[in-house]
Amino acid sequence: MPENRKTRPLVVVLATLVFWSVAAGSAVADAAPRYRLLLQITVDQLRGDVADTFRNVPERGGFAWLKRHGIHYASAHYTHLNNATAVGHASLATGAWPSTHGIVGNEWYDRGLGHTVYNSEDPSAPVFGDPDKGRSPRMLRVPTLTDAIAAAGHQRGHYYSISLKDRGAIFVAGRSGKALWYETGGHRFTSSTFYFAALPGWLSDLPLPFRLTPLERYTAKADIWLHHAVQALLDRVPFGASGVTDVLHVSYSALDYVGHRTGALSRDYLATVAQLDNLLRDLLRRVDRIVGLDRTLVVLSADHGAPPAVDELKKQGKPAGVWPQPVDTWLRDQLDERYGAASAARFVTAVVMPFVYLDDGAISRSGRSRTSVENELVRQISGLDGVFRVRAPGRLCVSEPADPIDRAVCRNFDAERSGDLTIVLERGWQVLYGSKARIMRANHGSVWPYDSHVPLFVATGRGQAQRVERPVDVVAVVPTVAELLGVKPPSGAVHAQLPEVRNLRRMPVATSP
Repeated sequence: MPENRKTRPLVVVLATLVFWSVAAGSAVADAAPRYRLLLQITVDQLRGDVADTFRNVPERGGFAWLKRHGIHYASAHYTHLNNATAVGHASLATGAWPSTHGIVGNEWYDRGLGHTVYNSEDPSAPVFGDPDKGRSPRMLRVPTLTDAIAAAGHQRGHYYSISLKDRGAIFVAGRSGKALWYETGGHRFTSSTFYFAALPGWLSDLPLPFRLTPLERYTAKADIWLHHAVQALLDRVPFGASGVTDVLHVSYSALDYVGHRTGALSRDYLATVAQLDNLLRDLLRRVDRIVGLDRTLVVLSADHGAPPAVDELKKQGKPAGVWPQPVDTWLRDQLDERYGAASAARFVTAVVMPFVYLDDGAISRSGRSRTSVENELVRQISGLDGVFRVRAPGRLCVSEPADPIDRAVCRNFDAERSGDLTIVLERGWQVLYGSKARIMRANHGSVWPYDSHVPLFVATGRGQAQRVERPVDVVAVVPTVAELLGVKPPSGAVHAQLPEVRNLRRMPVATSP
């Protein structure tokens, strides 16, 4: 068919537009990323007030660099109830509350299986060196920030998350990164088949600087082991050279071990913070040499805070007490002792704090309604020492409550995994686990500020000091970082960006630590 001369110019224009649109898309895809590396640091059990109350931090230390070159959100809190390690790491990873990401505790009762399950267990992903144990992020219901960064970079980057704890590494790695952790049984760093077909040789052969006894694992020495592995990782993975934004997440766990043993703000706790400050300084210097801190976005926060030891609180004349483990047996005994034959304890099938799970079969056989049993248990448990509040979230959380404690309960409620009742303990009251009672003097997990308040820094080599006193929800850092990196936030993120960080890219280059 002959060419229509009237349509030829239109064809040429359209072809030209297509060419330039394809070229522009290619240029965007191949453009240098805003930051070559996201260095995300999580400190297990670091209280939010430590940055202000701990005065012996050297001016050239890691925390001092973050203060000089970043935004310090001095009133950052988790607004969900169960401030535990897995919950906090999953929230920092996804920008979501537990009600969305599904990690409602370190453990929870699985009604279908009839027993308690671990947050990252996965029989289909055996751990190297311990094939009877499986680990993966399959329990996580939504994507992570790492997943979003990897998708934007078409999986071309390097995405690693490393911790002493499996749950400290797995959730931030998400489904796109690679998680590495220390396995106590094999006395080495390891991973699972979810991440590797075979354990990398450098990791399996990694010489550790010294051997830890079981009790020494609960000391500051544990972070030196982790730091040694991080150094090896930086030596072997070309972070910052992929052409897209790479991710390195490091979760330091020694402070959590020490905090459980001695309580927050003890001499050992603060000494561990001082050691951590030196480790952070060394980490930042290494990243500066390899990538450049002006090309690195650094985010530091914690998975939860920490309370003082129960016995220390009592010495100070403050309210405090202990609910011992196993809580389910203890709770039933307490109810039976206090209410006798009228006790509703016979309807309790499991207790995994802060959750109480009810036995539907027992309720049905009794001829009573679920609501009447819930109400009776709420009344009876509320009468026990150390209880601030008991809620039935299935009814409470139909809409978001106005009360902040009730909101925290609802933000930690997943209908499938959470309990039928949620117990909120009084300030100072804690659950000390029986198997670790000889070394545990304090435990976190509550809704109170000593557990919910954590540090939050967003910094870069181009950053300048800024302190923000305004209260913020910690999970808002995820969409904030996504905006800074120019990627779409993960789908579960529940907050808008923190507006202060928009000036980070326009600040002058700063000095290295």
